[in-house]
Amino acid sequence: MRLLDAARKFAGWADFIVIPSNAPHFFQDRIEEVSGLKVLSMIDITLQEVQRRQIKKVGVIGMGEPRVYHMPLDRMSIPHVTITSELRDRLDKSILSVMAGTDGPQEEAIAQEALAVLRAQDADGIILGCTEIPLLLKEHAHAPNLINPLELLAEAAVRYAIT
Repeated sequence: MRLLDAARKFAGWADFIVIPSNAPHFFQDRIEEVSGLKVLSMIDITLQEVQRRQIKKVGVIGMGEPRVYHMPLDRMSIPHVTITSELRDRLDKSILSVMAGTDGPQEEAIAQEALAVLRAQDADGIILGCTEIPLLLKEHAHAPNLINPLELLAEAAVRYAIT
């Protein structure tokens, strides 16, 4: 796996690793093992924010099924909801459009629809579990009930680096 190879190379050059993508955190323990470096966990930082905000029911959206959040939320006994597979497929295509640089108002509307579905399910906090979703949402990405894991990770990396 290229991520593990890269982590091995960083071992001599870095004090810690920041992975600005949600899914690779499934392999966090393995990355730490092969590199000997601490990986700042985007997932742990996000879940700490859920607890800090005392969110009772969490909405989670991401690329594909956001199991990287569902599994720890289950272990923490925090109820969570997500969107239908049909809407998730449309959101995934919108995310791919961001990656390709071809997103527009239609893709933003799909992301907004996903948020509306989660809010209708009484989610009092929503994890934006894919780093492209805030780009889709544009200025709406800063709504008070949204949690942006990438933003939290960036802040945590700065804190970790200066301590």
